[in-house]
Amino acid sequence: MIEDANPELKGFFPSMVNAIIPKDRSEYNKQEAKKSIVALCYIIAGLRNKFVNQFKTEVGLYLVASGATWEAIDTLSSIGYSACAKTVMDYQKKIQLNHITKIEDHFLEKGDCLHIYNIDDYHDIHEKRRPDTVTTSTAKHFSTCVAKPVMECFAVPIVFNGVSVHNPNNVEAPRICWTT
Repeated sequence: MIEDANPELKGFFPSMVNAIIPKDRSEYNKQEAKKSIVALCYIIAGLRNKFVNQFKTEVGLYLVASGATWEAIDTLSSIGYSACAKTVMDYQKKIQLNHITKIEDHFLEKGDCLHIYNIDDYHDIHEKRRPDTVTTSTAKHFSTCVAKPVMECFAVPIVFNGVSVHNPNNVEAPRICWTT
């Protein structure tokens, strides 16, 4: 496809594959290495290409998830490999706000059916192990919430002391979307 658009690039990718991937690798490892070469090509193209910003944002999100400092992300941004730390932070806030809206919309749209709501609350079992002179590790709190609509079943009418236990306004997003 690229070679059709620009005939000067004919043979470019195969020559990169031959230069980077050793011949004695297994077929599986060669296929995985080709994916890395494609990512490398995106990085090279993205050094001056505004259309590869999403890739840079994803690199920034990966760095944040990996525990990289804001300074490290900004350093990689200055050489063109990642979005800057502020862009990554703004993108995370946008995802968070969109999540709350999606939760509200879901329960407004599917409020007349039974929902199985499951909270797996893993208290402080995931840790970042970066010992320093003061602490040996930092425990993290982790929980997962899943709401599964059962479309074939209406909401269960439960009345206790003459009062319905269901919220007439349906499920309010702030009750299940915790922001920090």
